[in-house]
Amino acid sequence: MERYLTPSEVAEIFGMSRSGVIKWIREGKIKVVEVNGRWRIPYSEIERLLSGGGRVKQVAIYARVSPTQKDDLERQLDALREWVRKTLGEVGVIEKGYRFRIERGQRRFKEVNRISQEEAN
Repeated sequence: MERYLTPSEVAEIFGMSRSGVIKWIREGKIKVVEVNGRWRIPYSEIERLLSGGGRVKQVAIYARVSPTQKDDLERQLDALREWVRKTLGEVGVIEKGYRFRIERGQRRFKEVNRISQEEAN
């Protein structure tokens, strides 16, 4: 008999928020069944995702520091690389690091996002 999980249980398995699981459900990344008006995720869906179906293949990391903290940039990037390795395993990493004033941050973030989209295609 198939085991069914709540969105909260799935969130715990994947180390993410419940709202993130709900978003995956709404986007059709996770198949659900409705039981008494509540979503339940078949355990077979978890196995499918964990075996690579829909698994993350590439991630973008982004770090920024002020011009007076140049040495801190590499430390931040190293910490982000380590977090990705521990959390997601071996995946491609697109990284950008900048030394700049804070008000330029949004433009740089959009640039990293654009680069990651280009490399994904």
